[in-house]
Order: sequence, then C-alpha cells, then structure tokens
Amino acid sequence: MTKREFLDIVFALAPNEANKIMDAFDEYVESNEPHWISVTERTPRKRDHKDDMVLVCNENGSIRFNTCINGTWVYGDPIAWMPLPEAYKGVTE
Repeated sequence: MTKREFLDIVFALAPNEANKIMDAFDEYVESNEPHWISVTERTPRKRDHKDDMVLVCNENGSIRFNTCINGTWVYGDPIAWMPLPEAYKGVTE
C-alpha cells in the first residue's frame, strides 16, 4: 500500500481525525526508521529536529547541516533531508 492509498482510506474512514492520524503515522515511521525525506514530499516540522538543524543532501550528493524556517531553507536548496540522530550516551554497565 502506498502512502497515498493509506491517506485516502484515512480520509474516508475518519475525515475529522485525518490530520492527527497522519501526523501519528509519520512520527511512528520516522522514529523507527531513519531515512532521507525528499523536500518535494515535505519540509521539516518543529518536532523533526532539535536546535532547528537537520542533515540535508544537496543535488551534487554532498551532505551538510541546514535549517528550514517556515518552509524556506537557510543554506541553499537541498533535495532531501533527515533529522539528526540521537547523541551518543555511552555504555553503562
């Protein structure tokens, strides 16, 4: 099933709750499987990042940090982005 098909089902079954359901679905997928997100799919929301920074991939394949404010990128126009990973906390024994 594609995301579009899933969205059609959600809107058909629960039109008043569709946005909440899709946000919960996106949060679940993103928290369980780090992956690149195309900027044509969506730009970062506040919950996607800490300190406004995300990793981005530029058209030439380079990877760097960037910030997106209200849908506008501060440093150039990347083709994809992903949230930063959690910081290393070390091993406790």
